[in-house]
Amino acid sequence: RCCTIVARRASHRALSSKTLSHVDATKGLPRMVDVSNKTTTTRKAIARCRVVFPRDAWDTLTASGFAGKKGPVLATAVVAGVQGAKRTSSLIPFCHPVALDACDVSFEEQELAL
Repeated sequence: RCCTIVARRASHRALSSKTLSHVDATKGLPRMVDVSNKTTTTRKAIARCRVVFPRDAWDTLTASGFAGKKGPVLATAVVAGVQGAKRTSSLIPFCHPVALDACDVSFEEQELAL
């Protein structure tokens, strides 16, 4: 199955720098904003992810203490989560570099209601 994406640029008259800070008001194109004069602020971000395992895979993982053929599954997920947090500015368009003081990755088991 194929998907075609058609991009249409909105009229630059419809866009205003007062409504969309990352859109150039004269050209209607995306742009990086200047944050050099902004003071540093403390912020907290929370990202969530849900991974749904087939019942047999979940049973196998829990029985093995989350040890997979290629190593510890949860430890690998922690490394991936921290790497994602550290690379935020390269993964999110127009995001300026983010100084991290801490990053915590945790896990919670939930039953999936079907």
